[in-house]
Amino acid sequence: MIFALSCSALISRDRGLWTSSGSRQAKVISPLGGFSFASSIESSANVFWSPRECPHVLAASAEPASRLRDNDAFDLSRVASQISILVSADEWQNVLFTEGFRNLQLAVVGQNVLEPARLTANVLWPPAEVKQRLEGLECLNALRSTGRLPPRFFPAEPRGARLRLVLRALDGFIAGASHREIGIALLGKARVERDWADPGDHLRDIVRRAIKRGRALMNGGYRRFLL
Repeated sequence: MIFALSCSALISRDRGLWTSSGSRQAKVISPLGGFSFASSIESSANVFWSPRECPHVLAASAEPASRLRDNDAFDLSRVASQISILVSADEWQNVLFTEGFRNLQLAVVGQNVLEPARLTANVLWPPAEVKQRLEGLECLNALRSTGRLPPRFFPAEPRGARLRLVLRALDGFIAGASHREIGIALLGKARVERDWADPGDHLRDIVRRAIKRGRALMNGGYRRFLL
């Protein structure tokens, strides 16, 4: 599964990622000529991971494509997904393909990726990264063939419902809400009014555990999702 976590409350302190505000150069290409909802021309919420930190990022070298072997070329003009490009200070071109909540990132050195290029990559990886790297390569080949990020590479996260509850609890905690207020947001006013004073503290424990889990994720625990 290619997993993407996009929660600025969790990643704001991380040194293994870049945002376009810290780049040497950044641009967004949209085949429809527009820009994403809740984004602006002046700023971008896109997150780019270092390939050293996230095994889902594919590192590759680019060289000019041969006119005689067009089937080897990767051409961004044939991709229908939104494309964001960030050029880091060390001249790596970080290319992010996005469709809704699906995304795939390349880290490319060499030939300008705005021109058709032949991509080559190392195929020897640490054992713990082999599955993610192979899935990324398969997704990239599908993107090249179809111009889209196929949904089959992005299955629903089985922990999604629990993580949403945790993040909502974390948002409330950071905003200064009381545990009871957080409980109402998570579980509903009727249930909190009925069971909040229960001697077993069941609802209070739900809120406390959610906040504790959220703080642990915010302080670096979320990085386990990248593996």
